Amino acid sequence: MEESIYSVFSSVFGVSASLLSATSSPDTILGWDSFGHVELIEALERTFSVRFAPDEIPEMQNLGAIQQVLRRRLGSPG
Repeated sequence: MEESIYSVFSSVFGVSASLLSATSSPDTILGWDSFGHVELIEALERTFSVRFAPDEIPEMQNLGAIQQVLRRRLGSPG
């Protein structure tokens, strides 16, 4: 799953997956603003065939938090 998440980030923000980490956030990724966040959420929903609840989206403020939300949604081990 992690590889797929990194691939989505790379595609949405045009950054190399090798530069990403669990702490990657709007503070460290150029273009991750409010519009970028919406684009990221939509790309993740398409990739993982999920629909995030409105209360989950604000919680997804770094790559690690996104991984946790996806693990919960997909029932994947931590």
